[in-house]
Amino acid sequence: MHLHHVAIQVTDLAIAHDFYCGTLELPEIRRQDHSIWVDAGGIIVMLELCDGQPPTAADQDWPSDAPGPHVIAFGIAAAQRDRWRQRLEQTGVTLSHTSAFTMYFRDPFGTRLGLSHFPEPQR
Repeated sequence: MHLHHVAIQVTDLAIAHDFYCGTLELPEIRRQDHSIWVDAGGIIVMLELCDGQPPTAADQDWPSDAPGPHVIAFGIAAAQRDRWRQRLEQTGVTLSHTSAFTMYFRDPFGTRLGLSHFPEPQR
């Protein structure tokens, strides 16, 4: 068994495309009226249009005791950490937390994401 895809609900496909394909540099592999699919190293990330409201700042506290997804982490090489930190900063993304292996941030819709190079420590 393996992870096939992750679906993230978004309220604006254009903003989602700019963030995931632009900022995170993930290639678009499919587009429909209600979704954009991107490739994250062989895992499909489905950006699915919804009518809901994004979470408020109060909903975004971390760590959280709420059940459900904690983080969606994309793999990067440890040697690329500084490049990715600069890329995020240049595109206006604020890091919410860092560890020796992972940088955490939110997408424009409040989904908690990470860029991780575990188990290789930061260089």
